[in-house]
Amino acid sequence: MESGIDNGFLDAHVHLYPSRRLSGLIRWMHSFFPEHSVPKDATLDDVLSDLGRHKYRNFVALVFPLEPEESRELNRFIAELAGRVPGLIPFGCVHRDDASPVEVVEKAIVEQRLAGLKFHPMVQHFDPYDRKLFDVYEFMNERRKPIYIHTGFDEWYGYFLADRSLRSLLKTYPDIPFVFCHMIFPRLDFAFELVEEFENLFLDATNVFGTIALSQRLGSGVPDLDLDEAREGMDRWCERIMFGTDHPAGMGSIEQILRDFHAFGLSDRAASQILHGTAARFLAQHCSAYYGGG
Repeated sequence: MESGIDNGFLDAHVHLYPSRRLSGLIRWMHSFFPEHSVPKDATLDDVLSDLGRHKYRNFVALVFPLEPEESRELNRFIAELAGRVPGLIPFGCVHRDDASPVEVVEKAIVEQRLAGLKFHPMVQHFDPYDRKLFDVYEFMNERRKPIYIHTGFDEWYGYFLADRSLRSLLKTYPDIPFVFCHMIFPRLDFAFELVEEFENLFLDATNVFGTIALSQRLGSGVPDLDLDEAREGMDRWCERIMFGTDHPAGMGSIEQILRDFHAFGLSDRAASQILHGTAARFLAQHCSAYYGGG
């Protein structure tokens, strides 16, 4: 890693799966980026070795189901993995069409002691403010457990989240610490608007810097994104923004992702908070059973 700041990098967004799902994820990335740095035949042990090579003290591992009734298998997998991989902070999942979503979540949070949940509305094709999940949100709200939600890159996925749904979630469940992954990219202005309005919202800048860097390398801009305003917003809200690599499905190798981060030109204070400080405070408060500090 190229900067002293990176020595304390806390990766707040990686994906670890059983073999079938992991292979599918990596093949999916290669379909868009044939030269992707993670080999097509990479195994779970390969991915863990790659993370270990960077000497992470902690990293957040996220899973989400593609189909109903896959949730329990994934929650069992990530809970068992956390038991043998030091520093892994496991987030579980649920599908809105599971037979009883709240029962899946209760087992994940209470019995398996997972740190929180991850939703991917684009892949799972649902509105986050879906009444099928209201019992789940109430359960998480009562226990003040965090939920990561994929936001942004709507055109990429061909699935669009309504502004009112995101706003309704934050307003209706004020005791859930929500993390909006990818900062509703490229609508960072809306993300900053929401983080100013709702104290229970944190932003995750995963893939933001890599996408901007890729667009610049291709000689094209990012529609609806003013880079100077983006830097100003990140400097202002850096204590509510965290960052991850999305490994093994990120915008290149871990080294490349960090190079793209630094090339964006944030202040040293903002870079330090986004790479480590914000996630450290968030995990210490909301995931203390797993987060060991540092």
